[in-house]
Amino acid sequence: MSASLAVRWHDALAAAGQRLGSGGGGGGRGREGSVGPFELSADFGFAGWLCREAGVGDRDAEWHADRMRRALEQTLLREHARAISRTLTAAHCPHLFCKGVALLGKHYRPGERSMADIDVLIAPAAREAALQALGRIDFLAYPDREQAGPPTMRAGLALVAPAPPPLEAANLDLHWGLEPVEWLLPRSRPVPEALWAEAVWDGDLPVPSLVPHVALLLHHLVHHDFLHVRGLLDLSLLWRELATSDGPALERWAAELGVRRPLRVVADVLAVDLGLQRLAGVALPRDARSRALRSRLGLVSWLVTAASAPMKDHAMITPARIARRALAVDRAAGLWRLARDVVAPPSAHLTWRWPDAGGPLRAWWQHARQMARKARPGTRLLDPG
Repeated sequence: MSASLAVRWHDALAAAGQRLGSGGGGGGRGREGSVGPFELSADFGFAGWLCREAGVGDRDAEWHADRMRRALEQTLLREHARAISRTLTAAHCPHLFCKGVALLGKHYRPGERSMADIDVLIAPAAREAALQALGRIDFLAYPDREQAGPPTMRAGLALVAPAPPPLEAANLDLHWGLEPVEWLLPRSRPVPEALWAEAVWDGDLPVPSLVPHVALLLHHLVHHDFLHVRGLLDLSLLWRELATSDGPALERWAAELGVRRPLRVVADVLAVDLGLQRLAGVALPRDARSRALRSRLGLVSWLVTAASAPMKDHAMITPARIARRALAVDRAAGLWRLARDVVAPPSAHLTWRWPDAGGPLRAWWQHARQMARKARPGTRLLDPG
């Protein structure tokens, strides 16, 4: 292989596949027997990247056809991103692209990484102007029941626009806030003002500068309770570009986003398991909760956990996910907030989740009955909507 990072990823995927085959993880998304590293990377959505870095090309004609289809889809998605940026710029709406589409071109070639939508951050004050502008290029909101929680609790809105084949549609996640990781249900914390001052241009798209982008990727990883393995690959690719002196700035950004503890744990995973540099100023995971989280996030175990999780667990809150989140939140107050969302969700969420219940109290009773039925390891404990 051409790069040591890819070697580490390949070897960890191979070890995880063997463990899945030996019964150490339930077989992995319905598979029987061991899973090869390329097949497992396909499950995680980055087989094209691993194949290129491994120098093996497409595995077979079916893989080639699938990659070419995705490459065309993502080329079209990037075109939609350009149109979105032009529209928001004309409407004087500060905005930044992040995650998948922002990494396309420099870190991934089209088709190498799965990409379901376009993620855009906007200034909170520009929300209404942005929605009106996007409506003029046919981006409309999904129905209320398909959004992330009730309007008063949302940090963003999912929109969709028609798109030419092979895209079925162009999906846009518009974020005017970030969801604090110390809550299980959606809340909105404003996008930090400093993000706009540190924006850079990637070709013709505005994106966060390197350090805050790494912090945003880390926040996304924690928000998905470490099940979004593509996010860890994204993070490892950007981490290679950091200077060792970026540690203090990254710690400040992580603290701002509520993910300083996960930063220290993930930084240790990147150094020990993926051979990446340590940053001066990023502390080691020393306290009890950090050490407990680190013990669960050895890279191979991490991959086994993510591969073994039923697909519904990636969208629903389970006891195992709550346990990981409890270890990850920065402050002890976050533990209380996690418990509150399980035991006594806000009435806005309850009446949105159970609109026919006849009021918040009856909606809470529906919620309590659901918890009583499903509060078993590996089953759904709380449906966030």
